[in-house]
Amino acid sequence: MTINLVFFLFVFTKSVQSAFNFYISEVEPVQVYSKEDVIDVRIVVDSLPLGDSFFKVGIKNSNSYIGYMKDNDGDWVKIDSLSSDKSNNQCNKYFKITSDGEYVLNIKIGDNNDLPNGEYVIKAFRFTSSCGSYSGSSEAEAFKINVALPIPTPSPTPLPTPAQSPEKPKANLKINDARDQNDNVVSGATQIYIDGNYTGNYAPETYTFCDDCKCGSNKVSCGFGSHTIKVEKTGYKSWTKTIDVSAGNNYEETPILTISTPTPTSTPKPSATPKASPTPSLEAENTIQASESGLTLNSSSEPRVLGLESAKIKEDKEASGSDSYFNLAAVFFIIAGLSFLSAASYAYFKSKKKKEEKQNENKDSEDQEDF
Repeated sequence: MTINLVFFLFVFTKSVQSAFNFYISEVEPVQVYSKEDVIDVRIVVDSLPLGDSFFKVGIKNSNSYIGYMKDNDGDWVKIDSLSSDKSNNQCNKYFKITSDGEYVLNIKIGDNNDLPNGEYVIKAFRFTSSCGSYSGSSEAEAFKINVALPIPTPSPTPLPTPAQSPEKPKANLKINDARDQNDNVVSGATQIYIDGNYTGNYAPETYTFCDDCKCGSNKVSCGFGSHTIKVEKTGYKSWTKTIDVSAGNNYEETPILTISTPTPTSTPKPSATPKASPTPSLEAENTIQASESGLTLNSSSEPRVLGLESAKIKEDKEASGSDSYFNLAAVFFIIAGLSFLSAASYAYFKSKKKKEEKQNENKDSEDQEDF
């Protein structure tokens, strides 16, 4: 009886002294293509101490562990640093295990964690119920996952779309090709005027009217209201029409040009310079002849009109004055010629006379010698 009791105590004591151990036995999948891919981590727990224990599994990034894992209720909780879990006494948010066995814990990277593509180690940790201490899993060989996340293509930043302002009310006026009376198109430049201002355009042309619109290359004001449109071409009469332009309407006009007939122009004649009317003067046409015996009045045989006769006399005087000028010139030249001839004749005859006198003197001297 005593021997059997000792054996029982020996066997019981040996089983109580078994060391606690846990480790990762499997990780699936090992290739991760998305931050939301769920990774199954199988752990084995052996000789778990009495009381509550909390387990977490993290992805090692540098000197810390990151990721998310599901708790016992299936909710995702964020994995914090070991020091933070210990100091903040927050390990009880992880997965709770109270007995030995195999457990599958679910983890993921999580959208808010930045993890470059590459190979990363998976590690499990166990916390006591008070979070005062922790221990790591004891795998013979570390389990790793390969992260191959798609590289995001930077999308161009959309430019802000400018706010569309409401379209202003407008109206259109179309000026067609000008035509003549026979409905033929008038070729050549036909100038368009708006309210007397040349637009800088030729027909055909279309103009847009609005509150602050300018028409043509010459920027002629063309707002809403009444406007006088004129089309003109050299050799034709101008076409004119007044149009009341209102918003939202379209207008179309075909100018009709008629050939202009040139007005004959008379050549201005120089106006005659008025001559002063001759002043009638009474001129005695009767000759008074005095005689010793008495006075006899002789009148001309033909009647004379004083005014007409006076004018005729004046014209005769003007004519005679002109003739007398030429007569004096002729007389002068005649006198000059005669004077020249006279001088020449005088010199000739004087020379001849001297010669004759000399000859006579010579003859007389000869006669005296003979005597």
